[in-house]
Amino acid sequence: MPRSQPDSRYLNWVRIVGDILGSYPPAQIAAQATMQRKVTDYVRCTARLPADWLDDDDLARRAIARLVVQRLEADSFRLLDEWRNRMLRGRDYSSFWTMVKTVTWYVAIQYAHDIER
Repeated sequence: MPRSQPDSRYLNWVRIVGDILGSYPPAQIAAQATMQRKVTDYVRCTARLPADWLDDDDLARRAIARLVVQRLEADSFRLLDEWRNRMLRGRDYSSFWTMVKTVTWYVAIQYAHDIER
């Protein structure tokens, strides 16, 4: 498959994010709830965090999950909008979960820095 065509397993997230960004309220609410649930589950249960003590601390994982979702929803879903636009253009894109992993690491590093102060 050429690099310009996204893998079909990620197209579902393009639709979900599209619903979050500009669908009728019921579809928007459902898509946002799906994104929140899936991202929270990923961060709380699966994500590998940048520090061992964060990986082992359930309270830290919960806090980081909440912060990741807030980051994705910030500025009228700016990060999700930018990700979706890259996917639709077929240039410089990454999977939804690669984007979430990047945001998770960014937030976890900020969280660890704030805790250590």
